[in-house]
Amino acid sequence: PAPEGGIFKDVTAYHYASGYIANLYRRGVVSGYGNTEFRPDDSVTVNEAYSMLLRLAGYGKICYGMSEEQLAAYAGNVNLTTGISKKGSDFLTYEDVYKMIYNLLSVKTVSLELNSAKGVTYEYGNKFMEDILATYKVKGTISSIGEYSLTNNTAGVGYVTADGIRYADNIGIDEDLLGYCGDIYYKKSSKNELEIVGFMPRDTTEKILNYKDEPEYSDYVYTYSENKKSVKLKTSSKRDVLYNRHPAASTSELVPKYGTIKLIDNNDDGTYDVIIIEDRVNAWVQSVNSNENKITYRKASQTSPTGYELKDIDLDLYDKVHIYNTDGYETDIGSVKAGMIISITDCGDEIIIRTSEKSATGIVSGISEENGLKYITAGGERMLMSPDCYYNNYYGGLSVAVTLYFDFFGNVAEINLGGERAEIGWKFGYLIKAYLSDDDEDEGCLKLLTESGNMATLKFN
Repeated sequence: PAPEGGIFKDVTAYHYASGYIANLYRRGVVSGYGNTEFRPDDSVTVNEAYSMLLRLAGYGKICYGMSEEQLAAYAGNVNLTTGISKKGSDFLTYEDVYKMIYNLLSVKTVSLELNSAKGVTYEYGNKFMEDILATYKVKGTISSIGEYSLTNNTAGVGYVTADGIRYADNIGIDEDLLGYCGDIYYKKSSKNELEIVGFMPRDTTEKILNYKDEPEYSDYVYTYSENKKSVKLKTSSKRDVLYNRHPAASTSELVPKYGTIKLIDNNDDGTYDVIIIEDRVNAWVQSVNSNENKITYRKASQTSPTGYELKDIDLDLYDKVHIYNTDGYETDIGSVKAGMIISITDCGDEIIIRTSEKSATGIVSGISEENGLKYITAGGERMLMSPDCYYNNYYGGLSVAVTLYFDFFGNVAEINLGGERAEIGWKFGYLIKAYLSDDDEDEGCLKLLTESGNMATLKFN
């Protein structure tokens, strides 16, 4: 509404809410304090909120003159108080406001009618959201969001599909809601098509498994380790399975090498009917070319003489690119720097890159393997290593100073020898590696581990 003053002496046309206050005053929703004051900057009590919302739904005449106790009781009769524990004179919080407005959507409207024979009668209508907002609610499971779908039938850009019904999506439903069941709020758009205006997921049972849980799959059952005990999770024979944002092609994709498995039970029957899998690899960023939209990274390789291989990511080859920083916020290629660890999920036409700059240093005191999981202890802390962890010039020895680089998920993704230098400042060292230079066959090099746990390089002719 346009700014408007003059109704209340303490609300001028320059007040940010003047137009809204004037509109609600004319509709009989607010009335002020009877002395031409509105007190727009005062806190609102629970009963004042009940009074305004009941008037919006047509209950103004019914509730006129009620005491605070009567008003609160009547608000309870129409289910406006669900989830509100405060007394009528208590001040509202934002959480209370959200709950009240959500409750209002399901409150039945009422209208006053004058009849010469019956006097004053009240006619109850449908729910507030239907009569006042022209919005409707159905239950459904989100099966497709844009080009992202549990099946091969996508909704298309700007649309959402739930239980076979296609809705226009102008609010941007989060792709993480794919596979969830809940309340779908919709209305008819100006184009005479159904338009989704909100989605409220229901309380579902879900379980997320990762690399550390050592998941296995066989005959519709996932088995994983929890507190050194084997736990089984049954999945439905009619389940929907998504692997890296596409329908899974085979059962081999049901257990990722290094990723997460999200299991959703929408029916609360103890059987999981939706499985969403994200597989990924870790890599060290070698260089970034923002102009060409390319990232060059090195990845551990057992066949390469250097122990790694260089690969390029050309972001222009993907329809969608999502890059997230260490805090989980979406960003762009400008935030990717050489020396970072990135976790890459390649979805074919879409790529997800999660960056991490976390690192730590310490002296290695132990390396172990349990049930196929590798751990390294450095600086007195035992840490899980990712399956594609890259050993950069580190050969698995103890009492060695190292720098550990962590991936987005907090696991060790790369181990570098710490403090490698050319100058000699030690009494003796342990021979780690000897080789001849590629450029000059008469020049050689020794890599030595000093008594301080650092590496030193000694070149000779």
